[in-house]
Amino acid sequence: MKLNQNSIFQLLKSAFPDGLSVKQILSLLYLGAAKRTQLRKILRQFGQLKVCHKSNNKYYLSSNFAQQDSLEPRSLNKKRGSKPSQTNASQTGIWIYQNGKGYIQSVQTSERFHLRNQQKTILIHGDIIRFQKIKGGKSENRAELIEIVRRRINKVHGIISNKNKKAALVPDSDHFYHHFILPENKLNQDRIGSLAWIEIKKYPQGNSQPYGKLIPSLEKVLNETVEEQLILNRYALSNDSPELTENESASLPRQIRLKKNENRTDLRDLPFITIDGADARDFDDAIYAKKEGDGYRIWVSIADVADYVQANTNIDKQARIRGNSIYFPFRAIPMLPERLSNDICSLIKNKNRFTITCEILLDSRGGALNFKIYESIIRVSSRLTYEQVDQFFEIGHLKVGKKQKLENELLLYLKISKLLRQKRLNRGMIDFNLPESKFVFDEKKQLVNIVRHYQSATQKLIEQFMLEANEAVGRFCHQQQIPAIWRNHVDPVSSDIEQIKQVLWDKKIKKSNLSNGRNINELLSQYRDSDQAYLIDKIILKTMSQARYDVFPKKHFGLGTDYYCHFTSPIRRYSDLIVHRSIKAFQKTDRKIVIKQELADHLSSIERIAVKAERDVEKLKKLIFVYQQLGNIFTGVISGLMNHGVFITLSSPYLEGFMPISSVLDDYYHVDQNRFLIQGKKSRKKFSLGHKVTVQLTQVDIINFSPEFEWVSWE
Repeated sequence: MKLNQNSIFQLLKSAFPDGLSVKQILSLLYLGAAKRTQLRKILRQFGQLKVCHKSNNKYYLSSNFAQQDSLEPRSLNKKRGSKPSQTNASQTGIWIYQNGKGYIQSVQTSERFHLRNQQKTILIHGDIIRFQKIKGGKSENRAELIEIVRRRINKVHGIISNKNKKAALVPDSDHFYHHFILPENKLNQDRIGSLAWIEIKKYPQGNSQPYGKLIPSLEKVLNETVEEQLILNRYALSNDSPELTENESASLPRQIRLKKNENRTDLRDLPFITIDGADARDFDDAIYAKKEGDGYRIWVSIADVADYVQANTNIDKQARIRGNSIYFPFRAIPMLPERLSNDICSLIKNKNRFTITCEILLDSRGGALNFKIYESIIRVSSRLTYEQVDQFFEIGHLKVGKKQKLENELLLYLKISKLLRQKRLNRGMIDFNLPESKFVFDEKKQLVNIVRHYQSATQKLIEQFMLEANEAVGRFCHQQQIPAIWRNHVDPVSSDIEQIKQVLWDKKIKKSNLSNGRNINELLSQYRDSDQAYLIDKIILKTMSQARYDVFPKKHFGLGTDYYCHFTSPIRRYSDLIVHRSIKAFQKTDRKIVIKQELADHLSSIERIAVKAERDVEKLKKLIFVYQQLGNIFTGVISGLMNHGVFITLSSPYLEGFMPISSVLDDYYHVDQNRFLIQGKKSRKKFSLGHKVTVQLTQVDIINFSPEFEWVSWE
């Protein structure tokens, strides 16, 4: 029997899922040992193109090819006047089809080549092919198809239709021009016109139509509600509120009444405001500020949760176990019963509420001259959203509230926040500029896009007021030797800093000193608008240790401060509630409560668990959204590296997926994780974090909730 690619392919297919050794293949083809070298050459090529893989001296057909009838042979149909160039060797390319037009993109040069219509019909979007440039005709960039090396796409989404009295799937993506016949004899007529997924069982060949088999949609395979619950179970998280806890919260009075001899400062005449997300339901901080002499006086009032949640009650025990509230894109698991978090403790507009206030006098440059912390009662006068205030800062007028007075106050708050932020930058607060994901919904609450979102001016405003209050509380606890749960962030490890300097040196960026936040900020600022910004932000972030809770202060490197506590979110963080209790005990009775390191360790651990759970649920939502775009081509950047591939972050939709390094076809690449780059073996090309790349979405990993991409071209 003749030794060629298709004969070997057919043997591997007949043995699938088992494999065959070189000796077995030669025997089945009735060939002698003289053909061993030629056979190994073809098998190596199969391996490089992922047609098969080798294990224990046997070759196994890849599952992607198991349903394929054959490797399409080189087309021998020649158009008169056209012939393959004798000087051009065959090339590897990717067949791209979009907007009604198709072309081959060379993986070596990124040049585009056109095929004759007869050859286009057997290709589908994303196919890896071998081709040869041909001479003759009007177009210089014409090519002859040699063979289809690999089919990347094996699933298609579309509408079930009747085509010539046969059921067929008409793809809803402009990347596909074939209709896929559905050979099901008993297809329910009710499904005509409905959306569906198919797995391709036969690819187009000659004049024959491709066909596929209906498969369950990802929404059915990955039921959102079920998967969210599995994520909660994975991290031992519960959304249930114990009956004893609910009974306790139900017994708490809803009305706020000052007790006799209660030493609370009445601040209800001050026009406090809250600024939160549009969908926020628990409001634990309110702010007010005014000009005073050459400086400013600010008030940050925080819900007095400790007045309602006493130590060792059922509510307190449950809050300690949960550690913090957990926020998912569409719902939350609150640390406290909702009657407390969303009502009694929440700083709702026009409602009297007990608070603990941090009042700070600032100089003209934002430096803290003095401060005081005390129990208070306030009444919020305006409830604003980040979007409303950002819009005001952009267009110059507010669409809600008592306009002029409130507008003037907001402008003052913005000015103060900029002074506070500059003060922190000057002393070494690390100024990262990395975006987060934002889910965009239509009027029907359907997810329509995922975009990158950078911290807005209003979010920075609130952040600076909260940081100022947290730092003041940290200084107060240190000065008075009040026990607290401290938020510590230790310095980067020196070896990690040296590694960064080596990476920067490779990029011809010379920075001899990165020992403190000021030096790091100089670097970040210098390259903020350059092509290297993404790389620098990422590698510096990678050297940062995780912030954690402790019972002794050890400084906060990221903020450039020596004493820092979490104080401003007691509705959603147990650490803040403990700090409130400790301050109240000291101020009322001069008593110092006992805080154990075990509690701080528990809160650090549960915080990391919450972050992982939030991240997994977000990845699940993204995966279900992007799955509808299987087969599409996207532009992204390299955002991370592993031994066997790289992570790619798309620009739109804004999400991250994985690209195996074996899918890159223009060279063999080595991943160097220490230098944050990949390098071509032959070309010596280097691609670092932040480098743009065009990829195709070909699969999804439903275990890790990760899209899987294959390489198309470098930008």
